Amino acid sequence: MEDLRVRRTKQSIETAMMDLIELKGFNKVRLVDVAQKAMVNRNTIYLHYQSKEEIVMSIINRSFSENFIALDAARVFSGRPNKQKLRKLFDKMLNILESNMDLYRIFLIDSNLAGYLSDSIDKVKDLVYKTLKQTNRNRLGVEYIVNGVYGTIARWIIYATGKKEDVINILTDFTYLNIRHLLLTR
Repeated sequence: MEDLRVRRTKQSIETAMMDLIELKGFNKVRLVDVAQKAMVNRNTIYLHYQSKEEIVMSIINRSFSENFIALDAARVFSGRPNKQKLRKLFDKMLNILESNMDLYRIFLIDSNLAGYLSDSIDKVKDLVYKTLKQTNRNRLGVEYIVNGVYGTIARWIIYATGKKEDVINILTDFTYLNIRHLLLTR
């Protein structure tokens, strides 16, 4: 169990990092700026992180593990396609994203952070793919579906396109139809 002071320090550092990325862009953020904004000594940062990239990975990993693993998306893709399960999944997912919209918008807008999100998307693909028969058709089907869902959600976050309920309906219909047509090989 992590000490409360350590947790608060890390949270302060990570919040400062996100604020500065939003203000300056990832490439222009320096650890000295993060330390100043977080009101900690620069050496304190190095006690917890090796680099600014490691701070960003910590933020993404925590968000991913706390939120998206709990969705159990792989369970939705196993067994017969079920539109109600999909709707519940997307409703939960968009509620999670909406509760921390600024964080996700920053990661989507700053092109220097795209690789970090890509790693998380690959984890989702792997989780889903493990529930299916290991075929090239299923691999490509998972790629198509997950990338389509990601693109739709990214557009909703960046440009605030559509109401959440409309996005949930589109994602549910799109995914349901594609699961039935692309991922029938079990």
